[in-house]
Amino acid sequence: MTRVGLIPWIVAWLRVYLIPICLFCVVLVSVIETVTSSVDPMPQHPPHGMTLVRDHVQLQWSKGKGAGELRLQVAIDDSAFSTMIVDKVVVKNTHRLRKLQPGQTYYWRLVKGEEPGLVSVFSISANALRY
Repeated sequence: MTRVGLIPWIVAWLRVYLIPICLFCVVLVSVIETVTSSVDPMPQHPPHGMTLVRDHVQLQWSKGKGAGELRLQVAIDDSAFSTMIVDKVVVKNTHRLRKLQPGQTYYWRLVKGEEPGLVSVFSISANALRY
């Protein structure tokens, strides 16, 4: 095949394969942006189930999208959140907890409006270092 004969083949290949693939990618990116723009705040740190070796922790979460008040709740009971040690409106996406009890498990979540979010769990080692 000569160079002249190769050019129409390349153009045809681009029309048949590459353009539909690019259009698919554009649509996929649009769908992903739409879905993630409505995501609720999500706990990020410490990772779910982690045991810490210090008596303090910096909680961190994704802010999510949309307007509305965001509350941080931290409790020592898992189901009802009836024994909360923190229940406050937050503006930033971090909060530092200090003087946590060794051997204790903590449960935390973010509440947007009236809807409680995903619960994340961390614990403090019985041999935790105190700062």
